[in-house]
Amino acid sequence: MKFSIIIPVYNGERFIEQCFNSLNFEDPEIEVIVVNDGSTDKSKEILECYQTTHRFILVNKENKGVSHSRNVGINMASGDYILFLDIDDFVSSDFFEKKQQTFMKTPDLIIFDRASIPYGCSTVEILELQKLVGASKDNVLKALLTSNIFNPCWGFAYKKELIEKYKIRFDETMTIGEDSCFVIDYFKNVTTMLYANYPFCINNVILTSAMHNFNFEKRKVDFIKTSRRKIQLAFERKQGIDETFSFVGWNYRALICDMCGQSKYFSAKANLHQLWEDEFIKEYFNRKNKTGLEMKIISSQNTVLCYTYFFFKYKLRMINRYYKMVKNKIQRK
Repeated sequence: MKFSIIIPVYNGERFIEQCFNSLNFEDPEIEVIVVNDGSTDKSKEILECYQTTHRFILVNKENKGVSHSRNVGINMASGDYILFLDIDDFVSSDFFEKKQQTFMKTPDLIIFDRASIPYGCSTVEILELQKLVGASKDNVLKALLTSNIFNPCWGFAYKKELIEKYKIRFDETMTIGEDSCFVIDYFKNVTTMLYANYPFCINNVILTSAMHNFNFEKRKVDFIKTSRRKIQLAFERKQGIDETFSFVGWNYRALICDMCGQSKYFSAKANLHQLWEDEFIKEYFNRKNKTGLEMKIISSQNTVLCYTYFFFKYKLRMINRYYKMVKNKIQRK
């Protein structure tokens, strides 16, 4: 049994040491593929230095985004299973200790528990997914359609055979939601699955400001693509259709909240009208019962009311995040 771990890197110089220290490069069953996505910091030099003493495949390429990097890794992978790891995260020791037992039955999909270190805290928090979601495939499908819990691609082990058979790749035109679309496309072809009941990697939850990175046009397109995937799968499986539409509405409100919180009024006004004129949005609101305060505010199409409400909601959310970060740093001391 061989495992390919694909690690995209973009300006990750400060995380490389921690990530690499968690990997067992001497394990003959592990193939590590690192794709440097045109980093402008010292990532390339650091990775090339590590390559003189560690066994891994390094690809240096021009910057084309994380989806392109992962696709490059998939194309090069020779393992029976593929796992994705971000450079600012690191692998749990449980994976190397328990992988033989976990993969003995060679299921189509392995679901790992989620582990994270939130906002500068030193304590690892573990989410036991089998207890939270349920063991059956229907339980997993429902969680996939109606929550964000299965969005990150690094929470699974995928069979390379299935990825190639169904030509599953990351959508390189997307900047948000590409993980979710990949997981959905793969899950459609899953027959057997099991929970590992331990984490593959530890996710560093880093508080970064999105204030300078928000791109409405890209977010809108990504929201629509991801929502269509979820809705289509719900109809195909005839499960959780109403719940899926409700969750799409939650993501729609999140999009508007981020846009209003990070845009000036007149820019937000134009973007709101663009959303309200979109055919997918119109179709969604024709189906969705406009219950709840936020849905009523949005459906009123009153730009002043909508902008004011979501602007302050966004600011309160950011204040809460900074509060958590400061609180955790104080606790560490």
